[in-house]
Amino acid sequence: MYEKLLVVAARGTDAKDDQASIFSTQSYLRRRQHRYVEALSLSNRAVALNASDYYLVTRALINEDQGNYNAALADFDRALAQGNGPYWYYHRRSRAHTAAGHTEAAIADASQSIKLNSKDPDGLVMRADAEMKADRDQEALVDYSKALEMEPACPQALGGRAALYEKNGEHQKAIDDATKALKSGHLKPARHFDDDYKIDVAGGKMPLTIVTYQIRCKAYKALEKGAQAAIDAAAATKGEQEWRRFINLIAN
Repeated sequence: MYEKLLVVAARGTDAKDDQASIFSTQSYLRRRQHRYVEALSLSNRAVALNASDYYLVTRALINEDQGNYNAALADFDRALAQGNGPYWYYHRRSRAHTAAGHTEAAIADASQSIKLNSKDPDGLVMRADAEMKADRDQEALVDYSKALEMEPACPQALGGRAALYEKNGEHQKAIDDATKALKSGHLKPARHFDDDYKIDVAGGKMPLTIVTYQIRCKAYKALEKGAQAAIDAAAATKGEQEWRRFINLIAN
């Protein structure tokens, strides 16, 4: 499927008036394939032709995927300096700041996103993620809970609050939220993780589905519920294997 889309996108590469758009489309498709070197190269070509906020943010997301947070933040900064970007640029930059360990900057960006659009729970979730990393746990709990008032089945908020509860030893509450997230029907299969990930219990980047199983497994272990913990451990392992097989398949 991806190769067919790339062929379609490549047909227009002689259209000089739309070169940046074509390169950006090809870059997006390569990113979906996890071919980040090619995606970044194509995104660089798009930005060289048109350094608009959209193309800068597209490149920022590729760099974020690879853990190149300083490069990602530099592009987010340039995009936001143009003054015409949507509110979600702020909460996406917030996520990059959180991953880089800049929790106060992350909280400030998420707060700006919330100010610009108070109806989108993503800003609250991003701020809560940063607050939890900064050990501002009570504030994180308030923000995750507000996000869930807006969208009761929001898997990012449920997964985040489950992690927060587990961090503070509230194991049954962690299990309850993780279970709601897994039953919500909103979690993507493990292979579709591009913009839907959390940091797993070992500190690596993982699909949210897998992380949620890991959190619930840890909580079950703490409550000495070995059978349930074993089931979740197996589900997390199976999901990770499926995810890695998928990455290898589309990258070849």
